[in-house]
Amino acid sequence: MFFGNSQHQDFDRLVRASLAGMTMGISPMSVMLTYLDWLSSMVLSPGTQAHLLQKALKKTAALVFLG
Repeated sequence: MFFGNSQHQDFDRLVRASLAGMTMGISPMSVMLTYLDWLSSMVLSPGTQAHLLQKALKKTAALVFLG
């Protein structure tokens, strides 16, 4: 697939507009850095991981048994 002189710019604009829609206008890099900050915090918090796992298991059991 080959683009003409301005077609590649139109394609770039389309991709950036799609990204802006998915991130509600927030920079994709900012979203990624925020996620990585949260993830690194979770890695260093085994108590929080255990709490979230317990909460997920309770909700899964309620969904399975109570429909």
